[in-house]
Amino acid sequence: MARAQEDDAQLGALLATLTDSGLYDAIVVDTPPRTAAAVKACLPLAATMLVPVMASISDIAPVFDMLREVHAPVDTRVVVNCMPQSRKYMGEIWEALCRLPIPVCNQALTQRLAIRRAQALQVPVTIYEPAGTAAFEVRALGAEVWGHAQQQIKSA
Repeated sequence: MARAQEDDAQLGALLATLTDSGLYDAIVVDTPPRTAAAVKACLPLAATMLVPVMASISDIAPVFDMLREVHAPVDTRVVVNCMPQSRKYMGEIWEALCRLPIPVCNQALTQRLAIRRAQALQVPVTIYEPAGTAAFEVRALGAEVWGHAQQQIKSA
C-alpha cells in the first residue's frame, strides 16, 4: 500500500512538472481501471477525464462508485469499450448510458480482434492495422476528445 501511495505521489509530481514545462498541448495518462488513488493524483491537473466502461450496464456502477470516491471536479466523459455490433443490443446500451449524469462520447470502440493483437505485440492498433475498423474508431475517438478539449480551452 505504501508503495502505491508513493507511486501516485510521483505520478502527481511528474504531471505537475510536465504541465508547468509548457511543452505539451495535452498529456494523456492511462491509469489502471477503478484505481481511485491514481485518478486522484491526476485530477488536480486534469481538464478532462475519460472513463472507459465495458458495454454492459453491470460494469457502470463500479465506475460511478470510483468517481464518487475521487470527487472528480473536472469534465468527465464516458468512453464505451467493446460495444457489440448487434444494433438491438447497441441501442439498449446507448439508451441506458444516455440516462447517466455524465456525457458519453459519441464514438464507441467495438470489440475487435485487431485491438487485442496489437496489444499483444505492444503496438498501437493504428500501426498494426492502419486501414482497419479498429484504427478508424481509435482515430475518431481521438479526434472527438481533442475537439472537445479545444472547446474547453477556448471557453476557459
